[in-house]
Amino acid sequence: MRDLEIRPAGSWDDIQPVFGPHGAYSGRWCIWFRVAEAEFRNLGAGDRRARLQTIVEGSERAPGVPACLEGARWWGGVLWRRVRST
Repeated sequence: MRDLEIRPAGSWDDIQPVFGPHGAYSGRWCIWFRVAEAEFRNLGAGDRRARLQTIVEGSERAPGVPACLEGARWWGGVLWRRVRST
């Protein structure tokens, strides 16, 4: 069996390698589900990165779980989001 390492994100240094230098998926930085669509479109990639870094560094609980397997990295984000009723 391969060694899969899963652990809570303890710092920005734990998170940043998962996203790489460009924020994975065209600079989204896992912010799409954390803000309204209009706000997301108005944020540049650098703003999204800063927003996620603020969440990670300011949170009492890890906002997600990074996982590593044989050099590959994954991210499972955890958040609450208000759902609009119709």
